[in-house]
Amino acid sequence: MAAEDSRKKDDAEDSQKEELITGFEVGVRVFFAKYGSYLLLAAAFALLGWQIWNYFQKKHQVAVQEAWLDFEQAEQSPDDLPAKLQGVIADHDIKPVQAQAWLALGNYYVGTVALGVAPNVPGAKYDRTEQLNRAEDAYRHILDGFSDERVVAGAAHMGMGVVAEDQGNWDEARKQDEALTDSKSEFAGTACADQASDRGAKLKE
Repeated sequence: MAAEDSRKKDDAEDSQKEELITGFEVGVRVFFAKYGSYLLLAAAFALLGWQIWNYFQKKHQVAVQEAWLDFEQAEQSPDDLPAKLQGVIADHDIKPVQAQAWLALGNYYVGTVALGVAPNVPGAKYDRTEQLNRAEDAYRHILDGFSDERVVAGAAHMGMGVVAEDQGNWDEARKQDEALTDSKSEFAGTACADQASDRGAKLKE
């Protein structure tokens, strides 16, 4: 009797399980019948989104390579370097490349002052004040718009210090050095900070 009761109990439990499984299968079928098209559409959109993201990633990589190539070619050109660097800045919306182009532009004008020659630009004449102003403008573009490019920003502070020193603006030169050498500065411990420290010591002499 006990064995029969146990068998009946087991049969009842098996029947309940079968009913639950059957109910679940029916529920799934109903769900997919009702919402299957939406699920397929969502999956299609997800795949499309990934393909678009992958496409733009590859496109960005190509754009970065082209920007660096144009920058390198501009630097190697002996004629009208400022115009070529400005062209790189205008043509490529790639911040590291633009920052490097501004730095090269500032260094170019500082170099013409150091050499005492006119820029290699059609019709240009040697004007020390104008060339220093243009160098300062290029460096300031970096500090105002590309401060997250730390290495280039550090070099821009160095350039601003050189320009200020050349203009006889000693307070500004010290300010630029301190921006690099301050222990709380993001540039602390960098090569630029070491150079600024050496220059600062000379300014105090």
